[in-house]
Amino acid sequence: MISEADAWEAVYFSAGTLDTPLDQKPTYHIWVRSKAPWYEILDELPQHATYPDNEG
Repeated sequence: MISEADAWEAVYFSAGTLDTPLDQKPTYHIWVRSKAPWYEILDELPQHATYPDNEG
């Protein structure tokens, strides 16, 4: 599952589609306003209600 458009500077894909170990660790959480109310984020990473560029 890949998302891209001519106007985008990046290509987005579902991390679950990868079949090799990831060297990059998460740096923040996005779209936390839509997480299930019972799901707790227990780490100390920054949390953003939407995508960070949209939070102005």
